[in-house]
Amino acid sequence: MAKQVNTGLQLGGESISRGAVTLIALLFDSSGNVLWGKGATVPTDAYAGFAVGCLFIDTTGGANTTLYVNEGSATSCDFNAAVNN
Repeated sequence: MAKQVNTGLQLGGESISRGAVTLIALLFDSSGNVLWGKGATVPTDAYAGFAVGCLFIDTTGGANTTLYVNEGSATSCDFNAAVNN
């Protein structure tokens, strides 16, 4: 039986700018749009370059304002809080 090892996964990311927002892109889709990113500022609506369903982690967020999802399009993003209590 194989020995189970938990080494974890670490993603370094790439610092990029989309509009006026600088963020760390952790994952891109096949079209080069950000699929998963993080940063101190949630991208402003209407910027291009974020895949539909892109997850964004606000590193300065608090309760219910940490995880956002792009419900817009790749050419005009619309980030909304993923959890709304």
